[in-house]
This record gives sequence, C-alpha cells and structure tokens, in this order.
Amino acid sequence: MFGAYRLVLALLVAVSHYGLIVHGFNPGQWAVIGFYLLSGFLMSRQFKKLAPQSGLRGFYIDRALRILPLYWFVTCVSFYFIRVSWTDFAQNIALLPLNYAPFTHAQIIVSPAWSLACEAHFYILVPLLVMAPSRVLHLLLFASVSVFCASPWLPANAFWAYGGLPGILFTFLSGILIDRGEWRSLRAIYVLLGVLLVVFLAGKSAALKVPTGININVAIGYLFALPLTFALARLSPKRNWDQVLGLLSFPLFLDHVPVRTVCHHYFPSLGPAETLAVAVFSAAVLLVAVEKPFDQIRYWARK
Repeated sequence: MFGAYRLVLALLVAVSHYGLIVHGFNPGQWAVIGFYLLSGFLMSRQFKKLAPQSGLRGFYIDRALRILPLYWFVTCVSFYFIRVSWTDFAQNIALLPLNYAPFTHAQIIVSPAWSLACEAHFYILVPLLVMAPSRVLHLLLFASVSVFCASPWLPANAFWAYGGLPGILFTFLSGILIDRGEWRSLRAIYVLLGVLLVVFLAGKSAALKVPTGININVAIGYLFALPLTFALARLSPKRNWDQVLGLLSFPLFLDHVPVRTVCHHYFPSLGPAETLAVAVFSAAVLLVAVEKPFDQIRYWARK
C-alpha cells in the first residue's frame, strides 16, 4: 500500500517548492529521500518479477515507458514558458546529463528532473545490484555513506550529499535490503544515520559553521522513510483508492513547478494553496491523457 504514501511525498516536494521551508528544514528533500528508498525496494521486486519473463531488455523498456513519455511531454510543454538554449534542451530530453548540472551548469526546464535523472542512473544499475550478494551491497552501502559524510568538504557538496548517486546510493540500497529482509544491516545503518544527524546538527552550529544543511535534511528523510517503507511493505492488500492516489504522484511531481510558473504569469493573485490545487488537477489530466495510454503499452510490452 504505497500509493497514498507516494502522493504525500509528491505533495511535500510541491509545497517545499511553493515556499514551505522553515529554518532550513526542507520537507521536499525529506520526500526525495523517501522516493529513493522506496524505489530501491520496488525496483528490487520489479526486476525479479520481469527478468524471468523478458530479461534485462524487458526491464529497461518497462522503466523507459514508465518515466520518459510523461517527462518528455511536460518538458516540451514547459519549454514554451522556460526558454533555454538548444544544447540545454537536448540535455533535458536526454535526462541523464541533468544529474551533472552542478558541474555543467545546464539549465533544467523541469526543476525536479535532476532527481529523476539520479533515479534513472539507479535503474541502469538495478540488475547488477539486485543480483549482487549481500556482502557486496553492504560494502557499497557503507562506501556511499562515507561519501555522504565527506560531502561538506567536497566541491559542489550538494551533489555528493544529495544530488549525485555516489553519496546517495545508500538510500536505494537500503530499499533493496528491506526486500531481502536484511534487518541487522538496516538497524546498523539506521543507528549510524541517527548519530550522523546529531553530528551534522552540531557542525552547523554557530561555532563551527560547517555547510551540513543538506546532510541534515537527508538524514531526517532517511530516519523517517526507512521505518515507513518497512511498515508499508508489510501491508500487502492492494486497494483501488490507494492505487489511484499513487498514480497521481508522478505527474504531480513533474508538473507542480511548471504550473506555478504559468499561474504566476497569468494568474498572479493565486496563492500557494490555489496553485497546488491547479497542479493536482493538471496532474489528473496528465494521468488520463498521457500516462495511462503509455501504461497500456508498457503492460502490453511485458507480455
């Protein structure tokens, strides 16, 4: 029963972009970590489900049909309002290069797309990670946490702490370990992230002034998301209302910033709540007009 949970995460991302950030505590960043951890869990199950039937190619086609048509549609529509160079537009269409925007300085048309690009990198690695023995995953997990810990002292520290796969891979791997039932390892990493949260809070204090704001939000997001994902994974019954709510999450995740741009341009009197309502309505339209038809193609391709 992850549908309502995914919609709540998408709403948190939206309200953070609409200004709900209090003293540096960013619910949108917490939600992105929730998406990453949930993706690790679901992709582990999805690969094991699809690989025996259609192999690696079937898994990659399934993922491409899941994210690219709607993403391309929102990007092309947004391009009308957010003009960028054709080089940047090509990078936006390719998606993967957007994960390196802190270094290439490419202008992102749909602002949350950098995290979708990070997730797409993970999709490429899913077959290797799901088939890898647990000891390899443990090694990769703690290597990723090491990069995360060192990120405040690295150039473009936000990339290593939050935006790029090396420092955030541990969140995806935690989802895979939930699917495997590796509770001992998960308890260890959970305690470690709790300790790191205290350390990062201390580092950001007035005395030290270490740039650990993103690290704090990542740690908070992880500490919330891990037990929630574990609990929801045990609620096996599927409900139609839950699935419908979940289907709204991806279009809302993509459209809420373009909707805000359009509303500010044509309807400047709308407040954040009204703009969010428009974004949810727009997400429902995108679901019916774009996502549903391509989902039918995706389900056909599985067969």
